[in-house]
Amino acid sequence: QRALAHEERLRLVVDALHEGLILYDRDQRVVELNPAAERILELEDDVRGRIHHGHAIWRALREDGSTWPSESHPVPATLRTGEPSIGLIMGVERVGRPTLWLSLSAQPVRDQAGEVDGVVLTFTDITSQREAERALRTSEQRIDEATEALQWQAFHDPLTKLPNRALLMERVTTAVERGRDDGTRTALLFLDIDRFKTVNDTLGHEGGDQLLIEVAERLSIAVRPSDTVARLGGDEFVVLVEALPNREEATHLADRLREAIAEPITIGQSVLTVTASVGIAFDVDHRASTLLRDADTALYKAKDQGRDRWAVYDDSLRAATVRRVAAEQIIRQGLNEDGLRVHYQPVVDVVTGQVVSVEALLRMIGPHGDLLMPSSFMSIAEETGLIVPLGAGVLDDACSQLVAWRQDLGDRAPATVSVNVAARQLATASFADLVKHALERHGLAAADLTLELTESTLIAASRVALGSIGDLHEAGVRLAIDDFGTGYSSLSYLKRFPVDIVKVDRSFVDGLPEATSDTEIVRAVLALSQALGLVTVGEGVETAEQLDVLRELGCDLAQGYLFSRAVPAAELPAAIERIERLSSGRDVRT
Repeated sequence: QRALAHEERLRLVVDALHEGLILYDRDQRVVELNPAAERILELEDDVRGRIHHGHAIWRALREDGSTWPSESHPVPATLRTGEPSIGLIMGVERVGRPTLWLSLSAQPVRDQAGEVDGVVLTFTDITSQREAERALRTSEQRIDEATEALQWQAFHDPLTKLPNRALLMERVTTAVERGRDDGTRTALLFLDIDRFKTVNDTLGHEGGDQLLIEVAERLSIAVRPSDTVARLGGDEFVVLVEALPNREEATHLADRLREAIAEPITIGQSVLTVTASVGIAFDVDHRASTLLRDADTALYKAKDQGRDRWAVYDDSLRAATVRRVAAEQIIRQGLNEDGLRVHYQPVVDVVTGQVVSVEALLRMIGPHGDLLMPSSFMSIAEETGLIVPLGAGVLDDACSQLVAWRQDLGDRAPATVSVNVAARQLATASFADLVKHALERHGLAAADLTLELTESTLIAASRVALGSIGDLHEAGVRLAIDDFGTGYSSLSYLKRFPVDIVKVDRSFVDGLPEATSDTEIVRAVLALSQALGLVTVGEGVETAEQLDVLRELGCDLAQGYLFSRAVPAAELPAAIERIERLSSGRDVRT
């Protein structure tokens, strides 16, 4: 009775286990099978019956359509060796159902003599855990793939698939460091397509993109396998060349690149032939940023020399770069520390001798307190875009001074003021609003202001720029073409733009009255301007004889050293007084 009671208690414990438990005899027949084992194995009633009638567990499961890897099953191994098998993972393949994953352990059962008499197999269902691990591995793989894709995108140009600026600079840095260590030569070739904007305007941006892709492929074919071809953006490409045997090899490569690009390119129904300019720089100070900057500077030299050629960065360019950096620093310092000065040159009516307007001309305080003329900094200001804040400062000063002169001089004050406008200023979308706000802020009418543009700036103006010009002219601001006759336009352009004033360039006035050709050019410009109803101004008038010729030819206004140099605003009243004396004949000195 005690034995039966003990057996009953053991059965209750076994039946209550969450782990599956199967007891095998020495012939691998099932002696006991607890409810958890039936539940985990999802045994059908007929299979359960066969198992309880002494069938081996895996044989019954095979008859159920499941597959157990019997060769690695722990039961026969434990029966054979008498050693326990702990923590085995096994998958049970089942037809029409997911694989069942089990974690198994087998313990030998011994008789009174110590011989292995059977095996107790315990197991748990780890299918959900395995599925979670597989899902995690899949997710990690996808994350790795996404990370790899993001890393690729971070260092490559999406259009051409070439390395971008970030990857290029990494490789340039490595190259110059290697060159410093082993004494090899490194070069950088900065290349862009000549007049690429024309391609975009003609074929559209899609055609331009196809051109860039083709150029990228040709460049990659033309270089050595060890070289790097990168795209910085737009139509700018850079080739990094390491371990150069000599400098000539870099120039030979530049020619190969140009020749490769110059081959006809078919885009859609169009066949294009494009050229490229190349700037070459050699590593001299083992700094990656310097190398890229020098190659870019050499590229601009190649373009200035006519395009479709290469140029090498040398000492002369290095000196020019130093001057450029110094000029840029002076401009920035002037903007930040009130270093700007605006001088004003009177514009005189050639008949009455009265000052009718003034032209605002920018000056700047140099590092030693000297006054710098525009020729020393204006081109740098336009290149860097600093001309935009400089121009805004001149406009504000000019409007402010006109109001002050009217208060101080009354009727003797200039009626209008003119301000020069650069292409970079005109290209900003907010230019028209800037002008209108300046006039409104100082209480001036639009007709009080004249904007002066060179003919080349006006002709090359974008749609945005032309829109600003039209908007301001419609509001009443007058427009003058400065240095007329020195650009590449024809006189017919005067009809195309809303021009009010034509300023005849000083280079033609200089030849008056001796040079017959200059006289005829001035006569033609004045005659056409008069026919179009435009006001004319002769620039650079230095002698009474020049003034007489301009008056005889019908010129309306004049300015130049004969009347006055450009003077600070505070000195303008005295300049006006001198001009009035000059016109009255009492004093011809300026």
